[in-house]
Amino acid sequence: MPASSRSTLCFSAACLLALFVSGCARSPTVTPNAETDPVASSGDAADDPVVLVADPAHAWIVGTDKRWGLIAYDTAGQVQASIGRGRLNNVDAVPQAQGFLLAATNRSEKSIDLFSADPKQATLSFDGYIPVTLDAPYGLCMGRYGNYILIFAGGKDGEVQKWKLPAKGIPRLAQTFRFNSQTEGCVYDAQQHQLYVGEEAHGIWQVDLADSRHSLFAAVADGVLVEDVEGLDICQLQDERVIIASSQGDDSFVVFTLDSPHHGGTKFRVTANHTLGIDGTSETDGLACSNSAIEAYPRGILVVQDDRNQAPRANQNFKIIDWQDLESALGDATAHL
Repeated sequence: MPASSRSTLCFSAACLLALFVSGCARSPTVTPNAETDPVASSGDAADDPVVLVADPAHAWIVGTDKRWGLIAYDTAGQVQASIGRGRLNNVDAVPQAQGFLLAATNRSEKSIDLFSADPKQATLSFDGYIPVTLDAPYGLCMGRYGNYILIFAGGKDGEVQKWKLPAKGIPRLAQTFRFNSQTEGCVYDAQQHQLYVGEEAHGIWQVDLADSRHSLFAAVADGVLVEDVEGLDICQLQDERVIIASSQGDDSFVVFTLDSPHHGGTKFRVTANHTLGIDGTSETDGLACSNSAIEAYPRGILVVQDDRNQAPRANQNFKIIDWQDLESALGDATAHL
């Protein structure tokens, strides 16, 4: 079911629906509250982040330097740990009894790499890898389903693989999905047991994992998303579960509701925080959100990659946005209707 210009994100759905249909309001904006240290590699290097919250006092942002490996930052943006593993592209995580299990696509080794991270102990370690047949392992997301951890990894040729990791035993390839062109961003919806996959030039697909059927959730052709479709994540925005996508082609982000009849798309942008001297974001690749309470961010954060890190000019990095600010910006956008 493709998104339509008839509808948009709803808190009260009718209010934001009117905002989108009118076309007369500017996209809401938010500004970063912090930014991470730049990655060490120059050029197109920083890509995908994930947020790890052990408790409000111990939270990390783990991002990829896709020419080198993984970097863990605190929520002030300072490097806490790093590990070199080659060309890691996308990363995701699930909580464990202690710390987190991370998975990342590795184009150097043609593998899914596994790591352990514990923000409380300030540890990040490499645990092993799963060889894959993907020509260029690229996008990745993961989640829990019953007693299994699911890892979804995509290649540049449109193939997406689902791997099942049992509590004990050997990981196995469980399903394969095909798309017509390159995919990257994806997110697993554990509540509905569905997968959302961004086909960069086409839109966002919704995959029912029970029967492998997939339908177009939001299309580039509808004029809201602008290719390339990149990072995807799911969070709670006020009283709605939403999926956030980076619309790389017009330096914006689009928010879609997941559980209401009208699911398509309110845009917003991340602009410069002149007070703190932090630039906005451009051509964002990966993003991640968390609603877990963090010191200074009681409703969580949104983290987005920045392609052109301009103030001051430096290698690429990640911007950190207070989730409360995003809720306020999207709510304020309806105030003048």
